[in-house]
Amino acid sequence: ALGQRDEIVRSQLLALCAILNKRLYLEQTYEQKCAFFQQLRQHTAQAGELTLFNTQVELELMQSIVSEFSHETASSIGMPFAFHHECKMRFEAEFLQTFFDFACAKGRETFLQIKQRTDDQMVLIAIASIETMVQILQNWDFRKRVPANFFNSSTVQSGSMSLKPGKEWRERLLSVESVSWIYELNHAAHASTTMDSPLASTVRQLIVTMASLHGEVFLPDSSDGMEVDPLKLMHLRNVQLAIHAILHPCDQIVNLALTMESEQRLRDGCTALSCLSEHNKLSALAMATSSNGTPNQGIGSVLSMVTLACIRCGGGRDDQIDLAVGTSLTALLEAWDNLIQTECIAISMRQ
Repeated sequence: ALGQRDEIVRSQLLALCAILNKRLYLEQTYEQKCAFFQQLRQHTAQAGELTLFNTQVELELMQSIVSEFSHETASSIGMPFAFHHECKMRFEAEFLQTFFDFACAKGRETFLQIKQRTDDQMVLIAIASIETMVQILQNWDFRKRVPANFFNSSTVQSGSMSLKPGKEWRERLLSVESVSWIYELNHAAHASTTMDSPLASTVRQLIVTMASLHGEVFLPDSSDGMEVDPLKLMHLRNVQLAIHAILHPCDQIVNLALTMESEQRLRDGCTALSCLSEHNKLSALAMATSSNGTPNQGIGSVLSMVTLACIRCGGGRDDQIDLAVGTSLTALLEAWDNLIQTECIAISMRQ
């Protein structure tokens, strides 16, 4: 009964549904929870013209549920912190990966359909699928700790992005079967035009998040740094190529941002470069692109071209410091600093 145009009402109803689900979560058995989520999916199997819209609503409901079970975005609902923490831990163990797998599968399936025939509702499903994946990866705190600013998002300190899930996420985030469509979609959304779109903007958020991936999801490098996890190398190559697609042609992208067009595209690309450089050594990044014959699309080449383009457009001037080109130049300089520092540390450890 949710109308396609009633976005505000739909959002409020889905948020309420998520709260009610959480309120009963600790009282239900695992089987009861599975039955509830299965019931939510039944409408997507219905025949008729609203089937695609129903899938979009289901994905939006998943976003609301993930948001409600995450500490930093939860509603207080008059319950003590221990209740919220227990709900978060159980939901992570029972359904978080299931939600991610469902969103990823729907996104891949829809993208394959869009390649054959572009449909507005299919694009909305693709956006909702990617938004659900971003909601999980970007907003979920995978650490088993008590947050410092529970129920007080206004005081959360802004800082660098860090995606550090456990090893159980390795196949989901690194295997070709799971993620190849994401990078293919990113290339398709950016390669043919410098103009932005809602789908391109959404997939960029996922690329930025993937650029911050690190930790146990990768196998450890050898002591001399010469042997690197093959899945890590493939991941680093894919992310670098994705960033290159976002920022190419860099002179044109920077000039558009200077005239306040496609500003977010430049910001997202530079943020991804900063995240990638913060969590990876230059040697591993270079190894990832050189081993596949794409060194000109690696982080060193892209960083150089975009930094020079921002400088030429006056990104260092005082009047640009808070605008897209100025903030992007700051992110690029941070990326340079990260690469130099991590490589120097790695060299000193080998000596």
